[in-house]
Amino acid sequence: MRYERKTFTAEPIVVDDNEYLDCTFEDCSFRYSGGKMDLQRCNITGSLNLALAGAAENTARFLRLFMGNEAGRLAVASVLGMEIPSGGSH
Repeated sequence: MRYERKTFTAEPIVVDDNEYLDCTFEDCSFRYSGGKMDLQRCNITGSLNLALAGAAENTARFLRLFMGNEAGRLAVASVLGMEIPSGGSH
């Protein structure tokens, strides 16, 4: 389903198979299982809860395996398109 310019307040948000464009999420819980999704130009405020299941949870567990040393952290950061300052994260 496609949502545009909608405000969600204190709602469970299923990310899989949905598009969220220019939406606002206030105090929402997000659940992602690894399916196709799109969130663009969205604003997230207040409290936040993230839950992964299925393929998304498996991917998170796989990436976590590499977080035990600097080279692994840098590799994971690269895959995620993030930069980690030298010395790792604290």
